[in-house]
Amino acid sequence: LKTALNSENTAEKAVREEKAEVVEEEIQNNGIVTTEEELEGYYIVKSILRPHIDPKRITYRDAVSYFTILVDDNNRKLVCRLYFNTPSKKISFFDSDKKETKCKLNHLDDIYSYTQELIGGISKYAESNNQ
Repeated sequence: LKTALNSENTAEKAVREEKAEVVEEEIQNNGIVTTEEELEGYYIVKSILRPHIDPKRITYRDAVSYFTILVDDNNRKLVCRLYFNTPSKKISFFDSDKKETKCKLNHLDDIYSYTQELIGGISKYAESNNQ
């Protein structure tokens, strides 16, 4: 019985330590946590744009409320934003006046239906030299 209780306490302790590490990471990153889903969205966008721009130029920055995909790690060269930290997932695009248009996503695979918007969004950056 003591062995069973000890192993249960050890498992509970491990879970508590793991949760404490996550909380500590959030504190160190000002509450920003890059999720697996955000990274999957980034890789989908990167794969869509691969034929049109060097994939090494496509980067991301995470914020508390959105996940931005950029060209040349430059916040003036926006590709799109992913809003995955809300009940309704969205992707947004920016026009030449930097006006944002949000579109609902039911699944991550829905990103593929916005291929033309993504390609159009990078067309002005694709020709510029790598910085």
